[in-house]
Amino acid sequence: MSTFLESQQPQAPAVVDSHELAVSIKVSFYPSTDDYAYIAQKVNSAYKLPSRAQYALQAFLLINMLGLPAVLWYFDQLLVGLAVLIVSLILSIAFLPALLRSDYRHYFSSAFGSIEKEVAEVELTDDGVWCRHSDSSSFHPWKKINRLEETKQSIYFFFDHNGMAVAKTGFAFDDEKNRFLTFAKQHVKDFTTV
Repeated sequence: MSTFLESQQPQAPAVVDSHELAVSIKVSFYPSTDDYAYIAQKVNSAYKLPSRAQYALQAFLLINMLGLPAVLWYFDQLLVGLAVLIVSLILSIAFLPALLRSDYRHYFSSAFGSIEKEVAEVELTDDGVWCRHSDSSSFHPWKKINRLEETKQSIYFFFDHNGMAVAKTGFAFDDEKNRFLTFAKQHVKDFTTV
């Protein structure tokens, strides 16, 4: 009976080292060239072309998409003009963006080679985000990270003219992924789900 009473008595709190109180969440995963291509597209789309280049590109598209069919229609080539218009629309809406994505993937595959075969580790701390990959590491303080984005495959951190991806395959359970995202959302104001 005395053993039972002793176990019910309050215990003195254990001494905790201040380093143990620091919060951090780590995830390890294999990076993907698709993630690098996605980041490159997002960063490039945020870049605004100078107005002269923008007007020149718009004029070029206008002439090719509408001008050529209009000339064909003027010379009673209605079906050919309609076919040119449809092909131009398909090329500009579907084919060109897919071609750009493919070019980005090819570039990162050739530039980084075995990037998908080496494990990357991302650690979130109260100070910022640590990334370790291929015997190198980088640190990004929270104040420099301006956007957080989630897709079906990855979580992206965007900062000054660049970004970093965390593949969701690194999380064994949804709970881990949700804890990681919640921690990141507490530090990054702009969050988007795609």
